[in-house]
Amino acid sequence: MKAVVMAGGVGSRLRPITDDIPKPLVPIDGTPVMGHVLELMRHHGVTDAVVTVRYRADQIIDHFGDGDGVGVKLTYLREREQPLGTAGAVYAARHLLDTDEPFLVISSDALTDIDLTRLARFHATHPGIATLCLTEVEDPTGLGVVELAPDGEIRRFVEKPAPGTAPSNTANTGIYLMDPRILRWITPHGACDWATDVFPRLMTARQPLYGCTPGGYWRDIGTHQQLAMARGDAVRGTWRPPVR
Repeated sequence: MKAVVMAGGVGSRLRPITDDIPKPLVPIDGTPVMGHVLELMRHHGVTDAVVTVRYRADQIIDHFGDGDGVGVKLTYLREREQPLGTAGAVYAARHLLDTDEPFLVISSDALTDIDLTRLARFHATHPGIATLCLTEVEDPTGLGVVELAPDGEIRRFVEKPAPGTAPSNTANTGIYLMDPRILRWITPHGACDWATDVFPRLMTARQPLYGCTPGGYWRDIGTHQQLAMARGDAVRGTWRPPVR
């Protein structure tokens, strides 16, 4: 399986840490968070990945190189100075991805041990153009929340609901299994995001999207509070790194 790893964000809410290093290199349990993501991918059978980079790109490339140290072959796509968006970056990487098979899209800056194999199996047995990896959260405020049909098809999205208005506590992790056909639905010029542009477009066109909750730990580290919680969870064993 191939993947696109999103690693272009600035991480402005983690300043001053990210004044000196990009968010994917922020350490948790002695290893950059992106290193944990790559180890998880390798553990679940990902062999090749395109890493989209922009902010402090050279630091990421210098640290991980060709991926030999983590067992995943890495190539890099440098985004322009203006960000392409989460979907636009994948579209720009399509020539490097070069696959007719479903591919993984995953963020480099969330700590997780989610079962990617279970996610891939779900995608293979459901007719969606994409499967969104979901997780149950206590407070969905500020996250992308989905409402599911009994068979897992997504009925609607609510992006960053106000407190008390979310239709569920099922949140989008930003991890996706995607059929290459989805690339046709991405606007090729300007910034384009999955949650605010592509997924609503697919829903309007009645293209089936599915959600899977494969279980496991997931936490965004976008703020100092979230980073501290992730580091604490690593110490307590709430999050478990894959075994080599």
